[in-house]
Amino acid sequence: MRNRHGTRTKWAELCRSNEFSGRWVALENVEYKVGTIEPHEGDVVDRDTDIGALCSRMRASDRKECVIVHCADNGEP
Repeated sequence: MRNRHGTRTKWAELCRSNEFSGRWVALENVEYKVGTIEPHEGDVVDRDTDIGALCSRMRASDRKECVIVHCADNGEP
């Protein structure tokens, strides 16, 4: 994931952060764990505790190929 500083971060690390844990996260350019559909890395586009609000923003934006996953504090999507 790209954090505020533009560096990629592992999905599990992202989920352990207070900024993203417990929120729905929209991702682009996702790399998945080998043989799974679980994210490994990607670019964070947006986040919200309300999936409806997040989806509305994604529909209104130019970003049409996002993956939206819930960021649990255990690092599992």
